[in-house]
Amino acid sequence: SFAIVVGPLGRFGDTAANEGILAVMADLFPAVPVAVATMLASAGAAAWRVATQPIQNMKTLMQVEGADKAFGVMASKMADMGAASALWDGAAGTMGATWMGHYPWFATNNFLRTAWPESPDAGKAAKLLRNALIGFCSSMVSDCVANPLRAITTKKQTMANATGYLAVTQLIIAEKGGGVEGVLGLMGRGLATKIISNGIQVGGRERCLCLAVT
Repeated sequence: SFAIVVGPLGRFGDTAANEGILAVMADLFPAVPVAVATMLASAGAAAWRVATQPIQNMKTLMQVEGADKAFGVMASKMADMGAASALWDGAAGTMGATWMGHYPWFATNNFLRTAWPESPDAGKAAKLLRNALIGFCSSMVSDCVANPLRAITTKKQTMANATGYLAVTQLIIAEKGGGVEGVLGLMGRGLATKIISNGIQVGGRERCLCLAVT
C-alpha cells in the first residue's frame, strides 16, 4: 500500500522537476547548457523525495520486517530518536541517491534523444523501440551510479537503532568480506535486480508515453 503511493509520487516528482525546470531554463536562460539545467532539475527531484521520506521509510520497513513488525519498529525508533528524526531517517542519503540517480538518468535520456532524433515518418513500433531503448539505457546508467548509496540508505532505514552512514557502510562492507571484495559487494548489492526491475518499469512507462503521443 505504501509502495503504491510513494512510487507514483516519486516518478511524478522526477518527471515534473526535469520537464518543468528544463522548460523554465530554456525560456529564461537559453544560453545555459542542458547538462547544467538537468543538474538543477535533479536537485528539485531530490528535494521532492525528501518531502515524501516518511512514506518511503514505512514502505521499506514493511518490505523488510513485514506489516506486523514494521509499525512497532517505527514506534521504537520514534521513541528513541524523536518523531521527526525517525520519520525522516535516511533523508540525506535519499537526497544524495535521488540526485545521483536522477541526473544520470535524465542526462543520458536527454543526450540520447538529441543524438537519436525521432523520425517524423516512423511508425508506432519504431517509436516504441526507440523510446524503450533510450529509457532502458538511461535506467541502467542511473542504477549503476546510485546503487551503492541506495543500498546504504535502505540498510540505515531498516535498522532499529540510530546508526550513522559511515557505520552502516562499514557494516555492509564487512558483511561482503571486507577490503576490495567488500567494496565491490557494496557497489553491486542488488544491482542486477534493480536494473531488471527498473528496466521493466521504464519499458512500460515509455510504451504508454509512445502510445499516448501517437
